[in-house]
This record gives sequence, C-alpha cells and structure tokens, in this order.
Amino acid sequence: MTKHYSFSSDKEPTEKQLEQLMLDVLQDVKERAAKAEEKFKTLHAQKVQQTLEQWKLKMGQNGSK
Repeated sequence: MTKHYSFSSDKEPTEKQLEQLMLDVLQDVKERAAKAEEKFKTLHAQKVQQTLEQWKLKMGQNGSK
C-alpha cells in the first residue's frame, strides 16, 4: 500500500476515513493475491514440466535395459 494514514490516538477516525482505509486495503489485498496466484501458477507449471522431463528420462532408461 502506498498511501499513508495518520490517525491521532486522541481522536477517532471518521466513518469516511475508515471506509477509505478499508477500500484501499481491499484493493491492496486483491493485487497481492493476483500476483501470488500468478507466481504459483508459473512455479506449478515449471514443476510439472520438470517432473514430466524426469519421468521421460526414467522411462527411457528403463526401456533400454
């Protein structure tokens, strides 16, 4: 989150301030979740590819004996 909020301890934030804060947090969470999901999908695809390659090598070695 790039926005900074300053609330004083002696004064409660207004409903509008709290609403804006929650909207900003929600947006930040959604962005982070989307990035994390994309990273997971990329890593998962790489791992699947590695596993398939290892399996093909192993099957090739077993077939040549």
